[in-house]
Amino acid sequence: MCQQCSTRKLPKCVYLSEYNYDVVSLDELFDKHPNVKLLDKITHLESQLDVSNSPNKQNLINPLTTFKTAHWKGNQLYIFGPTSWRTIVTADGTKFQLEFINLWQKLKPKSIKKSIECSDLFLSPIKSDVTHKIDDTISTISLTQSVCNDLPTFTQIKNCLDMFFNGPFHEFLCILDPQKTWKDLYECFIVDQTNDRVIDMRPLDNSNFFKIGIILYIILLTLYDNTSYIPESLVIYFVQVNGAMCMDINFTERAQFLLMNCYYKIHHGEYSRWDGTQILSMIAQTIECCLTLGLDNVGKWYRNKENIVGDLKFLENTMIWTLFTDVFTSFDLGKPTTISNEMFSMTLFEENLTRYQGQLLIPRNQLFLDFIKVGRKCVNNLNSVSIINSPSSNEDVDTYILELQDFLDSNFPDISTYTSMGHIFAVDPFEIMVLSPTLGMLFNFHNIKRTFYNSLSMATKNGMIKYCM
Repeated sequence: MCQQCSTRKLPKCVYLSEYNYDVVSLDELFDKHPNVKLLDKITHLESQLDVSNSPNKQNLINPLTTFKTAHWKGNQLYIFGPTSWRTIVTADGTKFQLEFINLWQKLKPKSIKKSIECSDLFLSPIKSDVTHKIDDTISTISLTQSVCNDLPTFTQIKNCLDMFFNGPFHEFLCILDPQKTWKDLYECFIVDQTNDRVIDMRPLDNSNFFKIGIILYIILLTLYDNTSYIPESLVIYFVQVNGAMCMDINFTERAQFLLMNCYYKIHHGEYSRWDGTQILSMIAQTIECCLTLGLDNVGKWYRNKENIVGDLKFLENTMIWTLFTDVFTSFDLGKPTTISNEMFSMTLFEENLTRYQGQLLIPRNQLFLDFIKVGRKCVNNLNSVSIINSPSSNEDVDTYILELQDFLDSNFPDISTYTSMGHIFAVDPFEIMVLSPTLGMLFNFHNIKRTFYNSLSMATKNGMIKYCM
């Protein structure tokens, strides 16, 4: 009998009777003669363990690891891995790249130099001196005051917020709580009621400047988005807030601000050669912020804190968009996702979303999550140094092609729905945000089979043509 049952003076051991354990006597347990069969089994298992951990084991390295290319931008070097289109076209030689550049020079929209310099905040030069001209006199003033002088009237700023929250950026991203943002506007912006002008901008805690940065971004996206002129003071303010590592920064607004940085850059990016490098450092910074803030489990860490951070669904969307951006940027660069499986579990993330929401996810969110799951798996495994399935052939690529095709067939109607003028207006444009990278992955994976594995089968050729078209 076990000690518990003996102490309780039970007639027999309830554990043995319930679980049908065989009763082993002390003599049997500590027999004078060793159990040879058991020792042989232990030795066999130990030998198997030694072999599996041996550094000489064959085929531990993913053969695609060698499929990389380098590209110089000015004096900057970028390395692109297996899934990057730059790697694939380099494998074909430089002819395609030269033809692509020549074609783009003929097709790209004509822009004056000034609009190119102003359209991208992060190409603007950083200047330490901020000056303002008053009555033909140059005088140095604070950056905050310089921004206030360049801002429109407070009535126009409120109109900007109205336009933003009723416009496409908010409809697609949905990462800002409108009610909280309006509250931040009235708390942080000091207005002279006599002339309807902003005279100062201060967060109540004197540290969370990201609240102000978000509102200035909204003004930028609505008031200056279609113009070639952006006030220099706004540019400097964004750069300084974005790089403010020496101040208190662990606010949820920082994650939202950084994500808006990424999508402003994408919106105004150099589309002649998009390859993921344009937002590489930005998305890495956003990811670090989201994980440090615990946005992978919003319900646990921020429940009952809605008065501080706003509606939790906007924080959840911030994490979802960050994951999505990480997938397609890593795919374009040819590297594993910045959010590794060691620091993040997609399964737990989904469970946490449904647990604290208490309801099913909206279709848009579910579509994103389904893509992120299959996308992370494909991008991580094909770009990883370690092999996953078959190290000596292209079976890994075939596996992920089938998974992506299954995702495509399960979530999207026929392609003609998106290309026919008779159907295009019935399509939710949001779907194209997921459809586009899915088709891109399928095309590139077939191309990997052709260029790296020399697979010239009819299935490979058909796949390339189908998904390219």
